[in-house]
Amino acid sequence: MKDYKMELWPVPIKIKRNKEWLNMELESAQTCYFTMENETGGLIVKGELIGESEILYFDDLKFKGIIALLHSIDKQNFISSGKNDLFDQYISEIEETLYGMKKFNKFQGKTI
Repeated sequence: MKDYKMELWPVPIKIKRNKEWLNMELESAQTCYFTMENETGGLIVKGELIGESEILYFDDLKFKGIIALLHSIDKQNFISSGKNDLFDQYISEIEETLYGMKKFNKFQGKTI
C-alpha cells in the first residue's frame, strides 16, 4: 500500500466583479487539497476538490470526488495501451483500501 499525505483546509472564494476582486467565504463551498506520494516522497498525484461538505475533514466531499473519478475511467484505455496488469493492480488496491475502510472505524491509509 502506498503512503498518503492529505492536506485539508477551507479556502476563501474570490469573485471578480467589474474588475474588482471580492473576497467572500462561503460556508457551503469547501476546498480540499490532496497529494499522494510514494515511499521516497516523490509526487504521484496532486489535486483539489471543491464542493459542499457536511462531514468532518471533508470525508463526504472526498467520496464524491472518488466516485466522479471512477466514472471517468475506461478499461479499454488500459487494454489499448497494453497495460491490462496495471488496471488490475489499481482495482486490487482500491478493493483492499475499501476493505480496510469498512473493517476499521479509523482507517486513514494504515496498512492492513
